[in-house]
Amino acid sequence: MGALTLHLRRYGFLWLLLIVYLGYMEWPRWAMALGLLPGAGRPAPQFQVTDLTGRAIDSRDLSGKVVLVNFWATWCPPCRVEMPGFEKVYRSHRDAGFAVVAVALDGENRQAVAQVVEELGLSFAVIPSAGRLPREFGAGPVVPTSFLIDRQGRIRTEVTGIFRETVLRSRVEQLLREPLPAAAAADP
Repeated sequence: MGALTLHLRRYGFLWLLLIVYLGYMEWPRWAMALGLLPGAGRPAPQFQVTDLTGRAIDSRDLSGKVVLVNFWATWCPPCRVEMPGFEKVYRSHRDAGFAVVAVALDGENRQAVAQVVEELGLSFAVIPSAGRLPREFGAGPVVPTSFLIDRQGRIRTEVTGIFRETVLRSRVEQLLREPLPAAAAADP
């Protein structure tokens, strides 16, 4: 016990600084996930985009689903780190009403985007160019940035930086347990 006490006396302040720093870095992510920051619950913008396969995606068609909109780039290592987690959560929850729309910020470089999609084995919708969509969502210049939208079409979580698979899975499962909006529940 004496060695531990000596260690805490010598390095306690450094440990405290590390804990404060990590809390500072993680607080925005957790606060938004818990709905404690402004912007949580604001309506998601409507959008119409075309994915790499040429399929048109209209946000109105996603009504009643939990949707992850992710802004990423092929040259961004953290983006590549989080994508396999998105794929796992998507595959395990798509039949329950979860969708992913990953918007590449690489301009019109479809070939680079397609290469990353193939390399990572992504099966969710990948959009090869962004247009005004990042601005409409309020995404800053940092990638990756993700927005998790509930079944009512409200942004419930915004994550700048890596959206960890475990946190995404937990949030998606929580949002999927919420009741469907009346209009979506009435559709066959």
